[in-house]
Amino acid sequence: MFPVPSLRRASRVVALGALGAGSWALGVAAPGPSPREPTPPATLARARVAPRCDGARLRLSSVAAQGGSLHDGVIVRVRDVGRRACTVSGYATVRGVNRWNGALLSATPTRTSYLGGWNRRGPLPSVTLRPGSGVASFLVTGVDTAIDNPACPELVWLRVAITPRSSVVTLPVSLNACRFFQVHPFVPGVRGTAG
Repeated sequence: MFPVPSLRRASRVVALGALGAGSWALGVAAPGPSPREPTPPATLARARVAPRCDGARLRLSSVAAQGGSLHDGVIVRVRDVGRRACTVSGYATVRGVNRWNGALLSATPTRTSYLGGWNRRGPLPSVTLRPGSGVASFLVTGVDTAIDNPACPELVWLRVAITPRSSVVTLPVSLNACRFFQVHPFVPGVRGTAG
């Protein structure tokens, strides 16, 4: 004679089986992952960056910076005269012509100095120039320790290249560079300094 399972045990087996079937049914009925959302237009707009400016679409000018404590400086202003926006960032290449002997001096890229420059932490700015009206600027500085001394370079011309591949623009200046002949980064606006 075979043992008959008790009614209590049989009901427990039926309940567990129903629970398993319900879980399986819930798993099948659950919705799958939602399709990927399209990229918002604002993100796409941020991805479109104006190309780097070349020398052909820019006009350069120079004006004396307000000096102090034997520091001398020139502000170089860069204006976009092209038909499309472009960007400038980092440092221009600057060489100065010594009045006394015609020698060329190369300015050292330097973030900031006594007269200004980029006075903020973090990366250097990328300045977008609007066509016809966009302006950026940078400082070129030196220290004057010996006035009218032929041993101390007095620069009468700056030779400026916005990028290593752009043409060189020559600007008339009056800049003493006995020590610390430096070029500072491009910043927005006309003052040559920011931060």
